[in-house]
Amino acid sequence: MTLNRTLAILGFGGHAKVIKEIASLNGYNKYIFFDDYKKNKIIIGNSKDLLKNKKKIDNLFIAIGDNNLRKEKFIELKKYFNIVTLIHPKSIISLNNVVIGKGSVVMAGAIINPSVKIGSCCIINTGAIVDHETVVKDYVHISPGVKIGGQVQIGTSSWLGIGSTVINNIKIKNNVLLGANSLLTKNAHKNSKYIGNPAKKKDEYN
Repeated sequence: MTLNRTLAILGFGGHAKVIKEIASLNGYNKYIFFDDYKKNKIIIGNSKDLLKNKKKIDNLFIAIGDNNLRKEKFIELKKYFNIVTLIHPKSIISLNNVVIGKGSVVMAGAIINPSVKIGSCCIINTGAIVDHETVVKDYVHISPGVKIGGQVQIGTSSWLGIGSTVINNIKIKNNVLLGANSLLTKNAHKNSKYIGNPAKKKDEYN
């Protein structure tokens, strides 16, 4: 007999569609959608409506791609709901001392090697590689095809663009944007944008 497992999803964009598919592979079979910016017959309401229904909802996933907005909603909602972690069954995650925080998602084809620490509400996107002893802080988005070397530190709310690469032992401070296909070979300062091969600081990133 199939158990009725319901997941509330905050967000109704493309990211939410991927989340729904991964959730179904994690045993969920019923979905309730909320969104602060869109309206249609499927969406029940916005964040305020989500809170009004908190006694009826056990499990929630925040399917918002924007790091800062995802952080805001996680901080607001974590005391009211069980914010779940979702792992695609076709990802590869080492059994040796890997930690993945609440509300994070690991997508298909991602590889997470031994002793990696991933914080809360992170996105480890399709085909990303996170090598040994790397620390990924909260609210980070690692885009599709990103390659991260060993013993890298990635600060809160940073965003690594599609196909970018970070060599071993690099320290990335909070709120850094690394451009698509860029190669980061030096430490990255907070609130900054880095682009190119090798990546160079371009301007401030807010």
